[in-house]
Amino acid sequence: MLARKGRIAVAGRLDGYLADVSAGCRVMPITPDIAAKIANLGAEYPTGDPADQIIWATSTVHRLPLVSADSRLRSYDPAVVWD
Repeated sequence: MLARKGRIAVAGRLDGYLADVSAGCRVMPITPDIAAKIANLGAEYPTGDPADQIIWATSTVHRLPLVSADSRLRSYDPAVVWD
């Protein structure tokens, strides 16, 4: 989606790009707990972006820090950090 909107530049094929950027990272599946967390988000959740919802729910379920420059997420959840 970001590539289609021109917000990121992708050199070559998308599948190759994703393989390159995820090398050395742990890619976590969307579990039933994460899906339930997303489904139970109320209207107060500050963004309708499904990617933001998945990332936030994943960090919450796994008790991992979420670092985001998005002030809306930091206002919603004090555990979201930006240093």
